[in-house]
Amino acid sequence: MKLENTKLMLYPLEITDLENFLEGIFEMEGIVFNGFDLDSIQKRAIGIKIKKMKQQQLNRHNWYTYWLIVDSLTDNAIGTIGFKGLEPDKSAEVGYKIVKSYEGKGYMSSALKLLLTWAYDQKICQTITASKVLVSNIGSQRVLEKMEFKKVRIGKKDIDYCLRRSV
Repeated sequence: MKLENTKLMLYPLEITDLENFLEGIFEMEGIVFNGFDLDSIQKRAIGIKIKKMKQQQLNRHNWYTYWLIVDSLTDNAIGTIGFKGLEPDKSAEVGYKIVKSYEGKGYMSSALKLLLTWAYDQKICQTITASKVLVSNIGSQRVLEKMEFKKVRIGKKDIDYCLRRSV
């Protein structure tokens, strides 16, 4: 499975892909991993994702995994995006990270749009949230606001966002 537009492709990562990433093995057929790396937060999140995915039916894995963001022109892996699972209230929290050299070029907005379309097309998700977005992370705020997320909590250090599916 892959989601794509003219700018990029999203590939849902399987448990074995995530386990390889934790080991520092970045290999997937046809994809270049030039400049791609994981920080400590992503590594911790991958561990959590693997544990949750192992407790889920296979048809639910895409709600828990990272999706690899790949530049369509270069086939270079440029980031990750994904949900933290589908909650009983039909909501899902999204998180993402992109390689620094691709920031501010519309790639994350494009990736988020693809993932939101996929999520709402599943007909089981009503709300997407983004929690604890740092006040200092202006780029992430722009991405969310471009996709029409609304601020639902503004704290001193971070902001929570929400996007409800229009019926």
